Amino acid sequence: MLLKTKDVAALLNCGETTVLSLARSGRIRALKVGSHWRFDQRDVDAYLRRSVFEPAESIDLPQLPRVAAAPGLPLLERFCARRGKS
Repeated sequence: MLLKTKDVAALLNCGETTVLSLARSGRIRALKVGSHWRFDQRDVDAYLRRSVFEPAESIDLPQLPRVAAAPGLPLLERFCARRGKS
């Protein structure tokens, strides 16, 4: 059965723009009919199976400053002291 972009978006719980991006990149097989995209239910199911078992792409997160632990000083007080607040 062929699905429309909005149907696939509902199945994947994402926006239609994301579905189109997945189709253009080849991560989900799709067929372009004129200006419309169509998706075979089996291809969407295959994408879901792959996405469950593939590890997520690594994301480079910024390093946060470390706060030195002070014994007996609650975390909020240490944070406020570091920020110059009381």
